[in-house]
Amino acid sequence: MKHPVSVGPLRLVLLAFATAAVVAAPFAGGALEYTFPEVIPTLVAPPFAVMMAFVLALDMLMSWIFTQGSELTERRRLRRIIGLEAIMLGVLVAAWAPFFSAIGTR
Repeated sequence: MKHPVSVGPLRLVLLAFATAAVVAAPFAGGALEYTFPEVIPTLVAPPFAVMMAFVLALDMLMSWIFTQGSELTERRRLRRIIGLEAIMLGVLVAAWAPFFSAIGTR
């Protein structure tokens, strides 16, 4: 049995925020709303999803850079983190692709 990857508290928060962005994807779109509950899916969630995609990609890049000078056990841990974040980035892009592809057609 493999041990779970220790991602650390900051990466855990990053993954939680990215998951929140994925969950918000189906509610995005429609008419713009400026009142509190409706402003979240129409005006806040789309740029938040883009920010999460860039932060995930940046953390993957920095993890890859840290693998270059690490010991074998740390290198394995960072590679698993990169894989986990790559899966999360793929899910995030797949969840938001319909929204962003529809922007130019409206």
